Amino acid sequence: MHPESYFVVEKMARNLNVQLDRIAENPARFGSVDLSEYVTETIGEPTLRDIISELEKPGRDPRPNSATQPSRRM
Repeated sequence: MHPESYFVVEKMARNLNVQLDRIAENPARFGSVDLSEYVTETIGEPTLRDIISELEKPGRDPRPNSATQPSRRM
């Protein structure tokens, strides 16, 4: 997750009464969030869905495998 998205996660956690250091204990709570409450001029619903996905599955890399593996040149 990008640092510019941290404020959104903090706001969601506050609204759900979840401490930031306890988000990983119950990530399913974020699935019930009304994303329209968090849309801003710079963060739309698709980005918010990505954030929720990351909270539910931390460490997942959404890039295609080729983006994370070095290219092989001959």
